[in-house]
Amino acid sequence: MANRKRLSLQSFKKMSQDDIKGLSRKEAQNILREARNLYYKRAATLEKYVGKGNFYSPAYENPGFQNKKGDKRGMGIKAWYEERESQGKISAPSKTKIADAKAELSRLNQFFNSQSGTVKGAQEIARKQDIRIFGPSESNPNIPAKRMTREERIKFWSVYNEYATSDAYESRFYLRYRDIQEELGNIVLSKRGNKGGIGEVDIGDLLSDLDRKLQGEYYEYDQLSELSGSGDDFSY
Repeated sequence: MANRKRLSLQSFKKMSQDDIKGLSRKEAQNILREARNLYYKRAATLEKYVGKGNFYSPAYENPGFQNKKGDKRGMGIKAWYEERESQGKISAPSKTKIADAKAELSRLNQFFNSQSGTVKGAQEIARKQDIRIFGPSESNPNIPAKRMTREERIKFWSVYNEYATSDAYESRFYLRYRDIQEELGNIVLSKRGNKGGIGEVDIGDLLSDLDRKLQGEYYEYDQLSELSGSGDDFSY
């Protein structure tokens, strides 16, 4: 019998959610084995940058948050695996139930197709994000006038994702989509202490400050204006 062709990253990225749903148990297990190996290699590369400079990959690192029902949402792939492993839900591919195998494949597929799932992509998102929030440098339009630190960026993403997906704020998020990044970025920078950090600032406080800011200008906003996005992946 001929050897089965190895799964390439590009072929896995091209799989649709319907393709994954249509897999047999054996197919799902075989693909999962190779998809995990692809993930381990990518994770090893990303880990070399984690904690350095202002690097932050939401698709990989985002710790997520709990909604009103107590469900964890917005997690990056690393936190997703850590949670499932702590619950004893990660088994060898050959012993993984078909539903669990497909759920894991779906999650891995989303991760590999996210821009911030690569070092270069995460760096590019951070650069563009800072330009959108703080404007470009006077000397070079491709360089942001200001940069968030890694710590600030982590808190920015956490607050942004919760505002975008939580029951309490979701409807207002879509009305104020174009304003939120700039408002939140300015709030984050305003919390810098004398040494430049915001380590003592609670995410809940940032969330409350953002909501108060947006609520204060709510009635002045044109609710019929067209929503627009950049195409970057802003929620994981």
